[in-house]
This record gives sequence, C-alpha cells and structure tokens, in this order.
Amino acid sequence: MLMNPPVYADDVTKLLGQLKPRSILLLDLPASRICSAYLQEQPECQLDHLINEDVLAQLLTRGRYDCCFVANVLERMEKAVAGQVLARLRDLHAARLFVVVPIGEEWPELASAWEMTDFIAYGMRLVRSYDQGGKCLQMHEFDIGDYKRTPDWLNPKHWAHPERWDKERW
Repeated sequence: MLMNPPVYADDVTKLLGQLKPRSILLLDLPASRICSAYLQEQPECQLDHLINEDVLAQLLTRGRYDCCFVANVLERMEKAVAGQVLARLRDLHAARLFVVVPIGEEWPELASAWEMTDFIAYGMRLVRSYDQGGKCLQMHEFDIGDYKRTPDWLNPKHWAHPERWDKERW
C-alpha cells in the first residue's frame, strides 16, 4: 500500500506552487493533506474533495477546476468505470489533470491494473515514476494547452492565397 506521506507529495507541492491554481478538485481515497501547504499560502483557493464512492455521480454536480489531482482511486475501480471518470475529468472538469497510479500487474490487491500505454491513450504524458517498495508508481498529466501543437502547415500562409483569387480557375 501507499506510504504516508506519499512519495509524490513533494512533486505535488512544487506543481501547485508553479501553477498557482484558484480551484482544485482532489480525488484521493484517504483524506490527503497533500494540498495543505499550498492552501495555507493561498487561502482563497477553492478545494473540493470527492470520496471514492460513485465518483461519476458526484462529478455531475461539479464545474471546471484549474487543477485536478487523482490518487489512490482509479486502481480501486473497475477499469471501464475508472476510464469514464478519467475521460470526464480530462474533458469537462480539469484545465490540468494529474493522476498518480500504480503501474503493472505487481499490485494484486487492486481492482484494476494500469499500464503507461493506458494513459498515453487518454492523451496524457508521464511526469515522473516512483519506486514504491520495488513496484512502479507513476504520475501522469493532461494539459489541453500543450496536448497537440498546431502544425506549421495549418495556417493561412499555406492555404488561403487571396492574391490568387480570380486569377486561376480550379
């Protein structure tokens, strides 16, 4: 099981310090104090914490957050339901989404096993890997702002050519 404090606590503190979110949605099985240092510095930040029971129903009443952090939750759900939660968070509720999850089959006590490719399929990128007693724990991030760079060819310079209008017949 995960240690207390979690091995990723320092990284979360650094990320929050860099991002300076005004609202945070936290999905974490134990009532984590992972955001407490940031909240002391930024008391105007809104923190909402969801419990691990029927997360999809709880998300129906939630809006959009600057940052969403998920730990100790997805691996305790059936993978199909966890995938729906992950997609909903990514698409509707989080400007930036961070997920910490055990990777691989070495975690037999959990309801679902995750691989790095699962998170790549959701458009996420690896932030960091952690060693948790010989087992792998990973933090992944989704940020719509850098999800896909606009290709160079996709701009008016390559396709509009208003100077050629009425000069050639296609």
